[in-house]
Amino acid sequence: MEVCKKVLSVVCVAMLIVTLIGVSAYNAKAADYSSLSYKDIANNNNTEFDQKLKGAQYAISSGINTLSIIQFQNQAFSELYLSSGDWKADGLKATINGSDVTTEGAGIRLMNASTLLTKQYNELAVTWNGGEALIIVKCPGISGGQGSDNESTNNSSVTTNNGEQGTTNNGGQVTTNNGGQVTTNNGGTETTSVPSASSLPAKTYGVSPQVKAGEYTIDNSVLLAWSSVMEQTNANYDASVYAYNAYVYRDGELLTKVCNVTNGCILGGLAAGTYKFGLAAVNAKGEGPMSDLAQATVTGANLDFTPKKEYSGPKIPEGFSLTSAQEEFKSNTPTELQTNTLWVAWAASNGNPETPGYDPSVTGYNVYVFEADTGKPYRRVHIDGASENTAIIKNVSAGRYVCFVTAENANGESGMA
Repeated sequence: MEVCKKVLSVVCVAMLIVTLIGVSAYNAKAADYSSLSYKDIANNNNTEFDQKLKGAQYAISSGINTLSIIQFQNQAFSELYLSSGDWKADGLKATINGSDVTTEGAGIRLMNASTLLTKQYNELAVTWNGGEALIIVKCPGISGGQGSDNESTNNSSVTTNNGEQGTTNNGGQVTTNNGGQVTTNNGGTETTSVPSASSLPAKTYGVSPQVKAGEYTIDNSVLLAWSSVMEQTNANYDASVYAYNAYVYRDGELLTKVCNVTNGCILGGLAAGTYKFGLAAVNAKGEGPMSDLAQATVTGANLDFTPKKEYSGPKIPEGFSLTSAQEEFKSNTPTELQTNTLWVAWAASNGNPETPGYDPSVTGYNVYVFEADTGKPYRRVHIDGASENTAIIKNVSAGRYVCFVTAENANGESGMA
């Protein structure tokens, strides 16, 4: 069985990242939190990552009388920070809707809080040596009532405010017919075909994760290849398969599921450590059996980031590169853009129908930037339009950075590349 070509269109980058960790939802207690006295969270008009956090409030249900700090400290990554004079760093632990969250001294940090605050009333349970507390974080932008998992998402626009501006309009609709076609309307009339199928796909084989591509070490990322039945050269070619789902595990637990990967991909946003990876083919009937898990050890910074539990948006963009790291960038770029500037590029998702990354449903892209030495989020920039393939990020402080790009459509955000 032939192993497919690894899709690595451009790896001319100082560092490349990609994808994901997540936290699953927790069924909140049946208590009625609507009668509590709520206060606004500082900087709660968060429009930079998720509209669901706009207007967020909090109330203390039990255990303490005051919080000394509760605010969005880094809105670009929906970073919610809480602290109290009552909490003791020694033994401080916390969960949000049943999932563990990071404690830092006598404080609690929720990175990418939009993936954790999934209910209208979210239970933040805190324990420390000598006490405990229950804090309720209310998100008015999430509908469905007490402790509900039903979410209301506003996909009409997203605007960044980190020195760069961008707007995306996802006001279209998606209609799926598993017997024949998937039609995507995002302000246009693009249509892509999904072949019919008589049975589920066969088990996937030949999964090969690598953390190097030639001379390059792909920090915080893994290059995945497998024996793809989408390749016509494969003896087990299956014309019904239109995508794969990738699963990433750590310490025996599922970290993330990345949908719509095709013919090899780079997955990243992974803190240094050992992971296991599995692939499953998808056709109109559904998902086939997962491959045997393959292991790889990731190097790079301990990224301070909590990606989604599942990425179900469009295909991952191809050919991501940091062009400002190339010599030709310096010779062909105006002097004012040669310093304190990151210039990144990728292959437009609607550019070439013959490439695996072709996806006409894409409406825009997100570029994420992390400090390479600390792993902290530095900037997120949104670029509107499927045909766009570059971003110039100005006023960047001197230092080393790790960057990655995602695509968006009406279904959500892709895995990262």
